Amino acid sequence: MANKKTNTTWILVGVVVIIVLVVCILLGYFLTKKNSNPNKQEESTSPSQKLASSMTTTLFPETTTLLPTTTMTPTTTMTPTTTMTPTTTMTPTTTMTPTTTMTPITTPKLNLTYTATGSVAVSTAQKVIGDYSCYLPGSSSNRLIISNFPGSTYLSNNWTIEFFIYLPNPNDMASTELSPITFSSAPASSGTMLIYPAYFKSRNTFAWFVGISSKPWEIANNQYSSTPSTEGWNHLAICYTLNTNYQFFCNGSLIGTSTKTTNVGSLLTNINLGTLAINNANVMGGYNTYVDGLRISDTVRYTSSYTVPTAYTVDSNTIYLNSFEGSFES
Repeated sequence: MANKKTNTTWILVGVVVIIVLVVCILLGYFLTKKNSNPNKQEESTSPSQKLASSMTTTLFPETTTLLPTTTMTPTTTMTPTTTMTPTTTMTPTTTMTPTTTMTPITTPKLNLTYTATGSVAVSTAQKVIGDYSCYLPGSSSNRLIISNFPGSTYLSNNWTIEFFIYLPNPNDMASTELSPITFSSAPASSGTMLIYPAYFKSRNTFAWFVGISSKPWEIANNQYSSTPSTEGWNHLAICYTLNTNYQFFCNGSLIGTSTKTTNVGSLLTNINLGTLAINNANVMGGYNTYVDGLRISDTVRYTSSYTVPTAYTVDSNTIYLNSFEGSFES
């Protein structure tokens, strides 16, 4: 038994010796190899340090350099898959336009007859509405008659008749009375006169005569006087309100009211401009004058003082409008 233990011990000693010899041989080999390399600088370390380093290198060689095997980069770039754009352009589907074309209002077609005698003419010498007026010489037989006016159709209710008269200098008048425009139920005569405005030189006033043949001047008999402009244009108007009254105006001022209610407008057929044989008298005063802006309406246009118009607008109540623009019929 003792011999067996002894043998085992010697075997272990032998193994250790062999290991030491192998280590020494390897150390010598690496030292010799290192010294034989001319690029290596002499090391300043001690033999023991060299041995330890050599043993460390031999026993634990660096077989692998640990490097990352993969570079981490994003596998997908996030970009919008769809560009958002409007799918429809909003435009109006319908253009709003008026369905009806506005057309000017016109006066009724009256089928009037115009009869001029003597030297009556349209003129640009004096005018107040537009560019012309009707020129009326003061001598006899110079007249314009507008006939076939349908008063019974258009003036059976409320109405207004208005016009401009150009007044000459009273000192130049040959007679005492001037009436360049009158309204009658037939060609002018003393028995058919309906509306008769007159200027009287002696008192320098306009006055009105209004009535029917059975009741001469019942509504106004040389009444409702007013002092006109001296030598120039004067605007006269008469308004009738059915079954109520007549109102008389001169140059925008209300100068009188008559409560008589007989409607003379419904009898009107003739408008007379110029010299007329009324009671065998020349009502033009022997002086040249002018008429302009004759308008007849089927409404009461004035009930109190107003601004004298310098132009007329044709509206739905305008029955007749004549400013003599180049002819007797306009």
